[in-house]
Amino acid sequence: MRNILSWEADTQSLNPFHQYHPIRPIAFKYYKKKLDQYIGRILDERFRSRSVSRPAKKKRTSIDLALEAYADEVGQRLDLQDTVMDEEFKRTAIDNMLVLAFAGHDTTSSTICYAYHMLHKHPDELAKVRLEMDTVFGAGVNASEALKRDPYLINRCEYTLAVIKETLRLWSPASSARMGRKGYFIKDPITGQMLPTEGSVSLSDRIP
Repeated sequence: MRNILSWEADTQSLNPFHQYHPIRPIAFKYYKKKLDQYIGRILDERFRSRSVSRPAKKKRTSIDLALEAYADEVGQRLDLQDTVMDEEFKRTAIDNMLVLAFAGHDTTSSTICYAYHMLHKHPDELAKVRLEMDTVFGAGVNASEALKRDPYLINRCEYTLAVIKETLRLWSPASSARMGRKGYFIKDPITGQMLPTEGSVSLSDRIP
């Protein structure tokens, strides 16, 4: 983590080399190439393995869905050994896998966790959410089945939507890493003690 963060631009420094390091583009290109190669190997392995076993419908990953969409587009059977993956498709698939890995990973689950955390701390609001669920979907009814029949029911959950938006306002799922520096301190809100940040790495999201 420290090695990667050391190549990030230091916007707090007045030194131009801290903001525009000449080696930074080379470092980013190097790490991007390593990620591309890693995702590419996984994609190739899954592409070749489809002739041996086809994943169950409920266990398909994003790579499986991408390969199925590719098969539909080019009209090829992916279970044939002589099928060759198009390079343009592979490049697009790798880029999308990286987006899912970094931008899509953990965002929904972390938002749900924070929402549950806040609803646990505020039982009155939790009761309102439950009342809205029972009003919209019906008491004791499987909401997923109801949404399959009528997806627009979700638009009637206005209070639940407000809870989700408030959760996102308080804790954005796209957290960022921060690297401490010499001469920079954080203040303990309880004791007032000034704590040094040099040599430490922290995340911007937190639980109150």
